[in-house]
Amino acid sequence: MSTSESEKNNNTEKTEENVRRVKTVLPHHMAGGPQGLGDPEDRTLRIVEEDTLVGNVMRERGRIICEKELLDFMVCSDEHYVLFPWRCKTESRIYNKCLTDLNSDPKFQEECKEIYLQRRKHYRLTGRYDTYHEKNEAMKEKLAERKKMKEEQRQQKLQEAQLHADTSLLGRFKNLFKS
Repeated sequence: MSTSESEKNNNTEKTEENVRRVKTVLPHHMAGGPQGLGDPEDRTLRIVEEDTLVGNVMRERGRIICEKELLDFMVCSDEHYVLFPWRCKTESRIYNKCLTDLNSDPKFQEECKEIYLQRRKHYRLTGRYDTYHEKNEAMKEKLAERKKMKEEQRQQKLQEAQLHADTSLLGRFKNLFKS
């Protein structure tokens, strides 16, 4: 059995660089690399990556950069419950304007594209997608801060209610019907 027959049997081919590549349906830049997940140095983007995945990075970064506006909107919506669509229009407009200004900025789009390419390179080199855990930890911290802030506000309201509470029999009777 000659070497060319053994290469055909192994489903491999020799290239100009004298490197063995496994034949696949996908082009080498999508199926090569150390983990078989694609070439880590490839910088071309497919349409799905450009539209969807880079857009996801832009949304993540937009939430981080416009965090103050988002928190203002969330506080307003917590205060007004069901009526927040009507009462919090200004906060909503401010937050949406911040996001649209960011998303229309070409520098911001390029930064997000580079971040996505770095994440993809890391994934293709290691086979692990680590940003999910980073994002999860950041969200857990923000939720804990928000719960702490709500608890402090609730305690403050209770203290104010105790200061203004009427301790007479008639006052206690009135307080029953307030809540």
